[in-house]
Parts: sequence; structure tokens; C-alpha cells
Amino acid sequence: NGYPKAMQVVARERLARVLLDQGQPAEALTVLQGADDTTGFESRFAEVRGDIQFAQGRNDEAVAAYREALDALEAGAGDRARLVMKLESLGAEIPVEESQS
Repeated sequence: NGYPKAMQVVARERLARVLLDQGQPAEALTVLQGADDTTGFESRFAEVRGDIQFAQGRNDEAVAAYREALDALEAGAGDRARLVMKLESLGAEIPVEESQS
């Protein structure tokens, strides 16, 4: 296929979100797991995986995925506040953000 790798990865992540929104969390998880390489998109994939696991009632796994997403965020990139909000809604401890020196 002639599409750049980054475009394929983003399309896969968006398809997983659509499937989740349509009430198909198992299918959404399968789409995510089918990605060969998510380099550069680790945080986004982990967050979607957390959303899927939350929808399936697998809250401990969702917390782990959201923490993984936080860990994978590059400084100044992504939406840390949204991830923190998701962790708080699950009653999870919020990792302290490391300040940049």
C-alpha cells in the first residue's frame, strides 16, 4: 500500500476510536493490536487502549494504559490534563509531572 506509515498508524488509531464509539470495544482493541509499529504514537495508542478497557469495565488495566500514555507523552505535546482527568475519574493516583530544568 502506498500510504506513509504515519498515516496508516493514525488511521488505525482513529478506526479504533470509531469502533469504540459504535459500541464495539473488542473490535477496537483488535484494530489497535494489529499495528506493526506505533513509534511516535505510543501515547495515543495507550490512551485509546485505556478508553477501550474502561468501556469493558477493566478499570485496573485502563489505569495502567493511561499511566503508560502519560509516560509516553513528549514534553509539551499531547493533552496531559485529559489523561490526568481520566485517571482521577478512576480514583487512581496521579503521577507527579517531572519539571524540566
